[in-house]
Formats: sequence, C-alpha cells, structure tokens
Amino acid sequence: MTKFMTQAEYAAHRGISQPRISKLLKTGQIPAGCMKKISGRKLIDRDKADAALSENLDRMYNPNPAKKGMPKAKPKKPSKPEMERTTKTAGTKGMSMADAQKLQAQYKAAILKLDYEERTGKLILAASVDKDFFDIARLTRDAILNIPDRVSAELASMTDTHVISEKLTAELTQALEGLSRG
Repeated sequence: MTKFMTQAEYAAHRGISQPRISKLLKTGQIPAGCMKKISGRKLIDRDKADAALSENLDRMYNPNPAKKGMPKAKPKKPSKPEMERTTKTAGTKGMSMADAQKLQAQYKAAILKLDYEERTGKLILAASVDKDFFDIARLTRDAILNIPDRVSAELASMTDTHVISEKLTAELTQALEGLSRG
C-alpha cells in the first residue's frame, strides 16, 4: 500500500467518508504538514495523518486505534504560538482533543451528579442553609432575651440561691433546646 493517498483513498483506508476527510483537513485535525504535492496533486501522507488522527479524531469514529492496526502516535509537542493561543482561548495548556473530550465528559458527569443529588435532596443550596440557620439563631436569641421579662418577678421573691439557679438553668435549657429542634 502506498504511503501517499488521495482524499478518497485515505477515507477508504480510515473507513470514513471523503467529505469527513475534507472537514478534518479544514479544521486542522489532519494538519497541513500531512499533505504533499506530488505531480501537481495534493496527497495525504498516510502515516502522518494516521498519527495525527489517533490523537485528535473524536472517539466515535475511531474508538480504539490499536485494534485497527494503526500505530499509536506519540503526542507531538505543540509550537509555542499554538500553545499560547490554545491556552488563551480554552485554558487547556496544549491539551489534545482526546484529553479535552475526556475533560468535557467529566465536567458533564459532575454537573449531572450535582443536579441529581440536588433533586433527590442530598444537596441543598447554601443560601437555604444560611437562611434556616439565621431563623433558628434569631428564635433562640429571642427566647433567651425574653427570659428576664418572664422570670424576673418570680426570681425577685426568691431568696434561696440554689432555687434561683435551678429556675434560670431550666429557662436557659428550654430556650437553647430550640437549636436542637431546628
């Protein structure tokens, strides 16, 4: 089998359509360095294109390149301008398409998990927790601040410090139990 192929021949070699090969060339998934002009015709260098696609082609079209007898490509080091552009636009620091797709799938799975846990009640909004805590704390504060108004007359008539202490402890305990009841 010849090393240089037309787009149609290369498409047949990969088992995908010729328009898909054209699209891969236009999007840079098959880099321009994989093309060579021979006898006035633009031909694809099969080995270089296979190496590029094994790294960049989305996994729907090529789920396991090693099973199809294609060599596993070593990741190529991106050029400095290419790396800077990629980093600026996506924040991925030269990540291959396969790695980017893996990262995207992980983010989608994490978002779906959070959504599911929120809907099933395992997760609740922090604002909701803050509001509930504020309401409980406010009720407890009010209950404690109301103790002097409720028991001052009764305590004024008492002389035994032990009885006064028990009465205050009981009132404070009752007010603070509001925290545990929520």
